[in-house]
Amino acid sequence: MTREQRAAHLLRLAPVDWREYAAHILPSEAQQIATVLEARAQQAIRAAAYLTNATYSGCAITDQVHAHAVRKQNIAVRKVRRALGFTYPDAPVSF
Repeated sequence: MTREQRAAHLLRLAPVDWREYAAHILPSEAQQIATVLEARAQQAIRAAAYLTNATYSGCAITDQVHAHAVRKQNIAVRKVRRALGFTYPDAPVSF
């Protein structure tokens, strides 16, 4: 199983089963899986924040609305990166 598949498997488990799961993997595997999950968390918060802000008004996504949504997703991911303990929580993207 790849580390991405292991991360997906862990996410399908109930939190009560995480202890048993962790007991059966090597520390190096655990770190690789954690890295995948951290990346997924950042991607998920970016997508959620963008969609929430881009579609909030129910109107067409103009350049101004898009720019606002991009700013909001950068703010949201900064908070997640800070919570995850990143030394440099700023990781803005533009698109």
